[in-house]
Amino acid sequence: MDIQGIKKQAVAEKVENIKEDQCYTLVSIGSLGKVKGYDLLIEAFYKLVKQGVTNLRLFIIGDNRESNEDYKKVLTDLIVEFKMSEYIRLLGFKSNPYPYLNQADAFVLSSRKEGFPNVVLEALALNKPCLVTDCVDFSGIVENGNNGLIVERGSVSSLMRGLLDIQEIKLREDFTYINFDYNEWFNKLLIK
Repeated sequence: MDIQGIKKQAVAEKVENIKEDQCYTLVSIGSLGKVKGYDLLIEAFYKLVKQGVTNLRLFIIGDNRESNEDYKKVLTDLIVEFKMSEYIRLLGFKSNPYPYLNQADAFVLSSRKEGFPNVVLEALALNKPCLVTDCVDFSGIVENGNNGLIVERGSVSSLMRGLLDIQEIKLREDFTYINFDYNEWFNKLLIK
């Protein structure tokens, strides 16, 4: 992975400012589809807001896959139904999502299942704590309480706890991203 290239792209262009004073900003990047768990993430936000947690903002970058139903409409309808447009925005596809991720306080992956989500490595390369579901084995990548949190997939309550707890994780300015060894990771999968 080209960490320096990601860092260069993160500052290569001016984009809409997504930061608000006193708010904790999360970005999620991925194609829109039920497998990504965005419906669960929106519901988790909704339940937190009902409990009085109003400092969170979520920006979802991505668009429908050709083979999917119009999942963007499903998500838009949920945002409208839950009256969450102040807290959650769908930004659509971005050819360079890194400037948005660079502005965020953290990255979130709410997937029900995944292959291997490179975007987690990209977020870590930009020194962003990662809230991820246990949709894959993140051992050696996301270390609970150190550079992120791993929560139970398919669980709104786990996402809610994660959204609260991720705010406490601050990566040091001198955080160094360790190059991830794909071969080692895949070999561990084969051994299991």
